[in-house]
Amino acid sequence: MPISARGETYARLAGMALPERWDFVGTEVRCYEILSDYLRFMFLCLERKNKVLVSDAGDFCAFNTGFVDESFEDIFACFTPNKVPDKQPWFLEGFAAAGADRFGDRLLRSFHNLPQRACYLFKAEDVRCDVDQVPTPDYSHILIDDIDRLPEAFLECELADSDEEFAVVKRAFGMQEKDVRNDAFDALAKLLDADQRVFSA
Repeated sequence: MPISARGETYARLAGMALPERWDFVGTEVRCYEILSDYLRFMFLCLERKNKVLVSDAGDFCAFNTGFVDESFEDIFACFTPNKVPDKQPWFLEGFAAAGADRFGDRLLRSFHNLPQRACYLFKAEDVRCDVDQVPTPDYSHILIDDIDRLPEAFLECELADSDEEFAVVKRAFGMQEKDVRNDAFDALAKLLDADQRVFSA
């Protein structure tokens, strides 16, 4: 990704935007991992659609984060050229609403039209539900592939009859280290995949 940032920069955005959960459950030290991943995805999405704008002078760059502040004003990510040799060309300086503080003023001076938000819907069919189509749940995907998204209490209740599976649930949710936690959930997924009782319950 051709940008870089610092943790305190993410902290400032979290303070500006409407409240969200910025870290994964179980994270003890706030590192804004969800926020960082979201911004990287948003940057790449907007870059492909030519919605990351660069000033005519080439000394300022910005994109619309999709977040709003408490006044529901769009928040923009603001960049300046990276001064570190052989690194990504842009450095994330901060975030601003149009006209607010020095970056907000620079946004208005640099762009006649401010950067647009990402758009994911392009035709009416994208938002309409076809009532003639009967949805077919993919239970294997729901229960096995994304098992770490299921609530701990739900899994404990459903797997209470199996000492082995119940123990793995407790171990998975009790782990703080991400890799160890993922390994525990993978082990649980394999156990459930082999237990057809789960799908017939």
